[in-house]
Amino acid sequence: MKKLITYFLVFLAITIVVIFFSTFIYTQEENGKLKTPLELVVIEGNNGWGYEIHNSGIILVKQEIIPVVPGKQYFKTKNDAKKIGVLVLNKLKINEKPIITLKDLEEMDIVYNR
Repeated sequence: MKKLITYFLVFLAITIVVIFFSTFIYTQEENGKLKTPLELVVIEGNNGWGYEIHNSGIILVKQEIIPVVPGKQYFKTKNDAKKIGVLVLNKLKINEKPIITLKDLEEMDIVYNR
């Protein structure tokens, strides 16, 4: 009988530990602590600036030209590329589509030929 009680207590202890760690891992995933953070990298090209958004070393977004404007227009400054890159990054972080509009460019004072 003592052996049966010992087995039961060991089984109960293992079950509690497994439940605790499963709950802990699930909670951390929900809070985003185990997710790989996105990273913005501003890049310099031959004609101007652009940006990339990486996730675990994989390029998710590579934007070498100003989106939504006619023709191939490059970001004139590193800061302009960074401002739009941050906007796209923030949209991705909240699971929004990373779409940039002319209004976004105007609000952020991005220089481009109209």
